[in-house]
Amino acid sequence: MVCLVLEDLIGSLEVVVFPEQYEKCKSFLREGAMVFCKGKVKKEEAKYASLQVDSVTYFFDREQTAVIWLQFADFADYQKKEVAVVSCMRKYPGNGSLRFFLKNMKQIKQGSKSVSLDKAFLYELAAICGEENIKIK
Repeated sequence: MVCLVLEDLIGSLEVVVFPEQYEKCKSFLREGAMVFCKGKVKKEEAKYASLQVDSVTYFFDREQTAVIWLQFADFADYQKKEVAVVSCMRKYPGNGSLRFFLKNMKQIKQGSKSVSLDKAFLYELAAICGEENIKIK
């Protein structure tokens, strides 16, 4: 059994990986690795919650199918941030897809370039658009 701490842009969580699952993912579990974990959340009284992992997928194994959604309040908000977002997209080419959602118009716009799902790219997008306006599906 291995105990890890996973962090994202919002916080951290203790994760428990049992031996059978660890054997499947030990090649990519390392500090700084980006992973998707599925499992059951356990919370005992007076303790922090932890995740008992059922499966771990290396983030970049999903890059072909992953889509980054950026939400903008309206078209004016999109126009204000467009140059910075496009500049950021150019710095991180890859196989991921980027979509823009204009909240007040309920309109979707497809990004014109494929992007990497690199951690640095996501941090730059968060600085431009705000963490709460980024979703990865």
